[in-house]
Amino acid sequence: MNLSSSDYDLLSEVIGRLYELQSLDEYVVTAIHELSILVEADLSGYNEVDYRARRMMTVVNAPDAQRYYHEQQLNFETRMHQHPLIVKGTQERGSAARISDFLSLSEWQDTGIYQKYYRGIRANYQIALSLPLETDTIVAFAFNREKTDFTDRHCALLDFLQPHLTRAYTNAQKHTHQTSRLELRESMLDERELGWIDLNSELEISTVTKRATEHLASFFSANVSVGSGLPADVNRWAERSLAALESGETVAPMVVTNTSGRLILRLVTNASRNDVSVLVERFLENIHPEYLRDLGLTARQAEVLYWLAQGKSNAEIGIILSISMRTAENHVAAILSKLDVDN
Repeated sequence: MNLSSSDYDLLSEVIGRLYELQSLDEYVVTAIHELSILVEADLSGYNEVDYRARRMMTVVNAPDAQRYYHEQQLNFETRMHQHPLIVKGTQERGSAARISDFLSLSEWQDTGIYQKYYRGIRANYQIALSLPLETDTIVAFAFNREKTDFTDRHCALLDFLQPHLTRAYTNAQKHTHQTSRLELRESMLDERELGWIDLNSELEISTVTKRATEHLASFFSANVSVGSGLPADVNRWAERSLAALESGETVAPMVVTNTSGRLILRLVTNASRNDVSVLVERFLENIHPEYLRDLGLTARQAEVLYWLAQGKSNAEIGIILSISMRTAENHVAAILSKLDVDN
């Protein structure tokens, strides 16, 4: 079926908004809303179906219907094999189809899945589009009506959108996974007081952890962010290091010191040298008691831990801080408990 110029204008607007999405949650909510503009329905939804396990996750654009689905989920999942569009999704994906392409209205209403589920939301007619993804899970959009069936135009609109919906989905999925990995990596690095910087081919920053930003600000008085370059001295070291790698030479880390301690930067590359990163590690030369309070200690406990780190005994700490040895021992016990260590 040929679409009208106004149809193509609407499709163009929807496609533009789809490609702006950067997370799967955002994709699901926005795609349901945008598709509902093109395919008028009483109820619209997004579905992920594991047909072998008879499991399904559904998000619909009406709170009452969402609650109804959760209440009736078992009824749906145990009878999903009776749904012609789900069966089609297990065999062929990428094109829109209607229930009426397979069953008459009376045949559809005689099925168990209609009796136990769809009758409750008055879904006499349905059209669905499953995305041609390389996964066993069926990802599909479905639209339901009570009184009138969907038209060939609706099929044509969904078929035209399918490659864009698929690409937008994979983009959002990739971005979501990358974000999750970055958050996990940053959390693990933070536990070890490490910073991390990813660089592009121009040595501009593509990702940077908060810890790395703090360390570079402390040692180079530089505010770095995604899209900016490295501090000048660090950039020169990175350029020299990459040139050395190309020549097969050993690359030395960059070491910077100031009154607060020592910063070591190490270049990290993959085998092809396409990905370049910098590991940033800070060492405190002189631990100040005030810094130790960040561990959740009181001012006095921080002072005791400071002198413990200098190798002082409880008796010596008592003399230094003008407290009894017994009080020093109590502070040490409290410190061990707060830090969850044995010694």
